[in-house]
Amino acid sequence: GAATYRMHLLATGAAKPRDGEIADAGVLDRILVECELEDLVAARDRVRTLGAAVRGIEKVIIAEIGYEAALNLDRLPPIIDGMTAILDAAVARRDPSQALDAVAEDGDAEPETDAASTAAPVRVGAIRSQADAAAALDAAIAYYQSYEPSSPAIPLIEQARASLGRSLYEVIAMLVPDHAATARIHVGAEPAFAVPLKAGANGCANPEPGPTAEISTRAEASALLEQVAHFYRQSEPSSPVPLLIDRARALGSRDFLSLLKDLLPEAALKTMKVGG
Repeated sequence: GAATYRMHLLATGAAKPRDGEIADAGVLDRILVECELEDLVAARDRVRTLGAAVRGIEKVIIAEIGYEAALNLDRLPPIIDGMTAILDAAVARRDPSQALDAVAEDGDAEPETDAASTAAPVRVGAIRSQADAAAALDAAIAYYQSYEPSSPAIPLIEQARASLGRSLYEVIAMLVPDHAATARIHVGAEPAFAVPLKAGANGCANPEPGPTAEISTRAEASALLEQVAHFYRQSEPSSPVPLLIDRARALGSRDFLSLLKDLLPEAALKTMKVGG
């Protein structure tokens, strides 16, 4: 099937599904894994070229008519960077030598134009274990705390980090503590019986992180987080880590006013509109 950025937005909760649409990150994951690698690389490069073109157009307009009168293209770069990060992470999982950071380090690579060089590089690493995932999440947390301390991604990534190695009961107790004690797994049809989740409450120890990578851009953080989400979708489908990470990546590029619409109850938003 065809992969679209809307599929990602639906899976992360950044967009609400229309009639017949299904928010399933696993579908997008499978498409990116099963498509032809050559097509995947070409799609990533086209999107990256688009990003460079948008930035180039923005520079020319500002130079010609000034910043105040310039066409507002602020919404486009974050979307394009997000698409680039998703596609490049998928490329890196299948062939690390074709990832953007690997290409940039290749001495034979052609020099980029000024416009292309403004696109944020994406550092990609392989996530093969819980220790790798822990290190990646630690690196992402460190980036946001250092460079974007107000980002709503921080508590979500911290929650994902705290979930590593936990049993299903422990995870539910962390995320919805008021309902953990009554959670049951129902077995059979007629007659049925229920197994309390608390019966298997002992998870393994929270994993010690492996070597931690340095992250200096939001695109790098997003790409690394996407790899952690992919690892857990494949190795531990019941884990809440992909869901938390997808939401963190979606909220991490939003502006303050749009965040308020998600974070505050409707009554509070109405009060703000009337100046209360």
